[in-house]
Amino acid sequence: MPALPASVALVRLEDAGMAEQMAEYAAYAVLRVFRDFPAYGDDQRAARWQPRARRDKSVFGVGVLGMGVLGRHVAATLRDLGFPVLGWSRDGRPTEGVTTFAGPAGLAAMLPRCRVAIVLLPRTPQTERLFDRETLAMLPEGAWLVNLARGALVVESDLLALLDEGHLGGAMLDVFGAEPLPADHPFWHHPRIEITPHVAGLTLVEPSVAQVAGKIRALERGLPIAGVVDRERRY
Repeated sequence: MPALPASVALVRLEDAGMAEQMAEYAAYAVLRVFRDFPAYGDDQRAARWQPRARRDKSVFGVGVLGMGVLGRHVAATLRDLGFPVLGWSRDGRPTEGVTTFAGPAGLAAMLPRCRVAIVLLPRTPQTERLFDRETLAMLPEGAWLVNLARGALVVESDLLALLDEGHLGGAMLDVFGAEPLPADHPFWHHPRIEITPHVAGLTLVEPSVAQVAGKIRALERGLPIAGVVDRERRY
């Protein structure tokens, strides 16, 4: 992007079929933790029959970090499933049915209320390595991290440490600092980490082409378009 002349607009795809996929992934992750399926998996491997009590959904807070097009769709899906949803963004934009937060103070206020934290933030100088030991430790004991955004947002060594120390219950990770994930990376065989190969929101060709063509037609007619990247914000 630095080599692109400032006079040339940079336009991003918006949704193009990815929001539904992200919502599916997020809903699976939250329901998996809420219904204790990781623990039941441990019980199966130990041949242990151990029913668990039903959790109280009203106090099972789910945080969505990043309230853009994708984040709002994910938040709405989780809200409709009956979870109390908390949303964090740069400007704290209001979203129906979501308790919203903004800025460093908002992050510190929100994370302790999240049993599952879902990362959907863009990668910017402000968000890179945001989820370090200090930030991740704000989550309550036993909480899960779900990263569907960019691997560079999470300090991987800090995440591993908090999992090994028992503070975090687990992590579902779709993105990583190095992709493909190296075969010797400790994430592969960690008992409390689940990995997918950057598939939470695949780019769908037909919706993407239709959106690009629609924006080109609008520009040709002199009409405004959405999705123009703000170079200061990086998104």
